[in-house]
Amino acid sequence: MKFKVFFISIFLLHSSFIFAENTPLKVGDWIRVSEAETGYASVYIDKKNIVKRDGRLFFWLMTNMDMENSSDVNSVKELIVTDCKKPVSYESLTKNFYEGFMASGNFIGESSEDKGKIQYPIPNNFYGGAIDLICRTLMD
Repeated sequence: MKFKVFFISIFLLHSSFIFAENTPLKVGDWIRVSEAETGYASVYIDKKNIVKRDGRLFFWLMTNMDMENSSDVNSVKELIVTDCKKPVSYESLTKNFYEGFMASGNFIGESSEDKGKIQYPIPNNFYGGAIDLICRTLMD
């Protein structure tokens, strides 16, 4: 499981992405907010379940691999809490790993190893684009 978490984390942190704010794709309650330039993955936000509390936002973010990969993990749902004050920060409360696309198929496992770690999003990547969109839309 640690290899899978490591693989997904490295992919997310070191890929460059196109911010897809002007052309979101809706899949159920999920709205696509960014995609990899390579076409390998997209990021979605569960727009229906965003909660504002004490100046922070809680929301689900899903990373979906758009193509088969060498890992058993094809999608990850992650519960994020973000503080939209400058500098913007976030914390990953939990990650759920799925074998299928769009959080379908077999549930592989869960990780809360980043809980309690305050992080700062990298602009124009999965988290940076998604968190920026959420903050600009809901906190302005």
